[in-house]
Amino acid sequence: MLHRLWVCSLFNLLSPWFISYTCTRPSHPSTLPFRLVTGAPPDFDPKYLESPADVAAFRWGYKHSCELIRRMKFYRGGVPSGHPKFPKGSKASVRECSGPDPIDAGPIEYTKQDDLAIDSFHRDVVGTAWHALGTCAMKPRDQGGVVDSKLNVYGVENLKVVDLSIAPSNVGANTYNTALIVGEKAALIIAAESGIETV
Repeated sequence: MLHRLWVCSLFNLLSPWFISYTCTRPSHPSTLPFRLVTGAPPDFDPKYLESPADVAAFRWGYKHSCELIRRMKFYRGGVPSGHPKFPKGSKASVRECSGPDPIDAGPIEYTKQDDLAIDSFHRDVVGTAWHALGTCAMKPRDQGGVVDSKLNVYGVENLKVVDLSIAPSNVGANTYNTALIVGEKAALIIAAESGIETV
């Protein structure tokens, strides 16, 4: 999975009821940019979990998160609504307990049906959070780009885009730093075009 540049990170470990994780490098890009036509809904398909590699990465993230969290001191089981609906009698089913599993407990045994339940769960709950960007990607127009390297919108005069919508793909970091760099570079571009001398 690592060769596909997936970064799965665990967070919300303080909650024993559900596990959250994020994958920041999907292997199948969305159909950016989306098109807006007056009177029509946006034409945008994020292609969530369309690639089998993406589905496998989320399944891996779920299983390994469970292995980690069930051994933590505060663990008392999970709330079923925050987990897949496993087949009756599955060893992977969420349960209440009086404390964590021993550190040397064997891994949870998952069947093919359990894997399908995990995949179905992810397809039902996956969504975009925090890092939505790239709707006006800076790349060649024939590759779906919206702005050129000087931030000009293709086909429109005197219009620049200066925000994270110009990113051609997601970033594997906090977007704050990236936004600062975009703003700084835009200031230099606009100053140069306006004849203002910069450092």
